[in-house]
Amino acid sequence: MIGHEGFPEITLRTSLSGVSLIEQIRKAATYLSYGNRLVEFHKYIDALNQSARRGQLTAKMKPKVDLNTTRVAAPHNLITSVIRLHKALVAFERVGTNELLLDLTPLEWQSVVEIESVLEVVKVATTLAQYEHLYTGGFYYLIKSYVLKRLYDPNGLQVINLSLLNEKPLLPRMQRATSKFTAVGSTCVERAKVEGCRRFCGLKIEDAPMSMPAIVPSDRDLICALLDLRLMRSVGGSGYLSTEERNSAKVLLEDAYVEFAATARDFMAEPSDDESRAAEAPVVPPSSPKPQAVRTMPALGIVAQSYVSSDDSDSDDDHSTRTVDHNQTDREEFKRVFKKWSKQSPDWSEIDPKLKDKTEFDLIGDLLHVDIGKIYAKYEEHDPKREQYGWLPDMARCRVGAENAESFSERTLSVANQVVAEGNTLLADAEVEMVAVLRMNKWFMEFMRKHHPELAHEKFGCNIDFGSS
Repeated sequence: MIGHEGFPEITLRTSLSGVSLIEQIRKAATYLSYGNRLVEFHKYIDALNQSARRGQLTAKMKPKVDLNTTRVAAPHNLITSVIRLHKALVAFERVGTNELLLDLTPLEWQSVVEIESVLEVVKVATTLAQYEHLYTGGFYYLIKSYVLKRLYDPNGLQVINLSLLNEKPLLPRMQRATSKFTAVGSTCVERAKVEGCRRFCGLKIEDAPMSMPAIVPSDRDLICALLDLRLMRSVGGSGYLSTEERNSAKVLLEDAYVEFAATARDFMAEPSDDESRAAEAPVVPPSSPKPQAVRTMPALGIVAQSYVSSDDSDSDDDHSTRTVDHNQTDREEFKRVFKKWSKQSPDWSEIDPKLKDKTEFDLIGDLLHVDIGKIYAKYEEHDPKREQYGWLPDMARCRVGAENAESFSERTLSVANQVVAEGNTLLADAEVEMVAVLRMNKWFMEFMRKHHPELAHEKFGCNIDFGSS
């Protein structure tokens, strides 16, 4: 599925034999979730562990039945939990019968671990699509590249080693070439490649290409690569971006910096008396000059119009001169502050306690979940005049702070279901949408009323005027 402007989620469609295999696993897990069957199963594991050597024990756990049918992580958790119980399930019989609970051949078990290895690779995309991590705007291109590179790795995938399974949470894995995969495992890999090429590369294909196709980064991806301090330190040396892409990113970031500075400067400027009177006037008389310039702050949806007389040529010339001067000044400022910005190297172990004992950090495994917004906030706090980093921390909070998740759209649908209750089924589509949006933004509106009443335009203490259309 692909969410609304969110991260594309890879949904695996295995072959019929693969579907049948997963269904057998699901039935076995469901069987152990009723009555005293799990108790009997754990007794069997205890007896099995008594005769097993140390380091080869089986974990006493409950299989994770995938009750949620819309999450890719659900079948992944199901398969992984059943694999952990492999040593017990190969010989456990249904209570009161002589039938094996999960009667799989060694070849079928091999197919199971191969399916799991594919799910393990794509989970970084599927979980990001379902769980909202803060400040992941710069990881979109990186994750797409990571997933496809892993699927096209000539050395194969990391599969779980069934012979080394034990009670420890870390699963033992070994490298296996995809050419040695079973028919079911090979089909799963090919389907994952096809879906990845369709969603990440925009290809309309039925079969996976022999070699990995190119993924073209968007302008946003390139800009975020230099704004996100986690990614910036890896640019160039790690192959995340090529030298050409890095040069393009710097040009794009400079243009974005000039635009951002102009917008922020225009928004923060105090309006003149003429502008204030023009803004307060309810209607512009026909004889009044037409608006010649529009000042906007898109993030807040605010529009302030400046009324300039059409015959005042000097004002136009002055405005043009000031724009040119600001443009050049902003570009010189960018070059100065970017040198300092590019040298920043935060101590990730101090920012995230979970990384305290690490000296090397994996971008996706470790740094993806770091709340880097705290660093940007400190930069803004310690440099209120923007002499050190200019507008870069503010830009980073806006650009990198954008999320790739689409779960917000699912919450919108949930709220809409609450709005369209049995007593409100006659609402028109537009009315349902308006009420759902208001419900979704309840806390935001209350925050704006409390902290920014001058922007909220509150009237009568009961509503917010978002401005006329």
